[in-house]
Amino acid sequence: MAIEAAGLGTFQINAIDRTFVASAKLKEFFGFDPDDVVPYEATINQIHPDYRQQVAELVELTINEGGRFDTEYPIIGNIDGKTRWVRAIGEMQQRNGKEYFTGVINEITEKKLDEIRKNDFIGMVSHELKTPLTSMKAYIQVLNYRLKNYEEEFVIKTLERADLQVNKMTTMINGFLNISRLESGKIDISLQNFDIAALLKEIEEETQGTISTHELLFSPSSEIFINADREKIAHVIHNLISNAVKYSAFGTKILINCDTLKDEVTVSVKDQGMGIRPSDAIHIFDRYYRVEGEHMHSISGFGIGLYLCAEIVKRHEGRIWLDSEYGVGSQFVFSLPLRS
Repeated sequence: MAIEAAGLGTFQINAIDRTFVASAKLKEFFGFDPDDVVPYEATINQIHPDYRQQVAELVELTINEGGRFDTEYPIIGNIDGKTRWVRAIGEMQQRNGKEYFTGVINEITEKKLDEIRKNDFIGMVSHELKTPLTSMKAYIQVLNYRLKNYEEEFVIKTLERADLQVNKMTTMINGFLNISRLESGKIDISLQNFDIAALLKEIEEETQGTISTHELLFSPSSEIFINADREKIAHVIHNLISNAVKYSAFGTKILINCDTLKDEVTVSVKDQGMGIRPSDAIHIFDRYYRVEGEHMHSISGFGIGLYLCAEIVKRHEGRIWLDSEYGVGSQFVFSLPLRS
């Protein structure tokens, strides 16, 4: 009764022979009549082509390796041809000595359309804001050049602060644009083989000239080749370092390490900052999530940096996680598959 009241469709898949049992509500989502005999392949075929293979692979991964299945995707009704967005959640269970993949599906079409409209709006506004910001940046650069020999310290300092604020705004707008592109499928992941140790060396040289408030310690690393988007991975590393600087006290150490473990490479950024409570840690990679507290009022941000990092790592079939002790410090780690 509770499942029916919530409007959920249910399913069960035999782990051995893939026998598929679907509720009447689930059949309705996929555009079938309640009395239709619907095999597993029929429901997979109704998933939008852009998502079909991904969902099928996730189902097989859950059946073979366990874990929690939780994903969103659009389906096209068999009879009405209507596109609906659904969220499917499931896990492996045992009954009478047999294993089944069981779960529920809930329609989220309106919620998803609202998200798409919001992302389109954010993308449009962010794009429009880039033009005046670019002009402001150019004007400030011209003024700095014209006044390089000017002796009025107040004017020089004011221009430096204005330039800093424009840079901050540009970074935030680029973050919103990247999220908009990412979630609309318009951001490309350009894979190439490269040495991630060499990339970290470049980042070390860059940060030496731009960060003087903290002691950044990069562990030496030998060649480690991966197949990934070099620019996007650099963005992830820069963001984690920037956060470590932002949330730790002046003069403290930030440790950046790169290592290999079995068939993956891990990169970690460890600080001696304020740390993160467990209640916040579980949401730290959520979109627009910000840790609340008195010490956070002076720290700018919209909670998009770590979300974007997590999405980039996810699209590389990697993992990202946090180890933190409140009041002691945090370590952000991400892993990527090694080049085969």
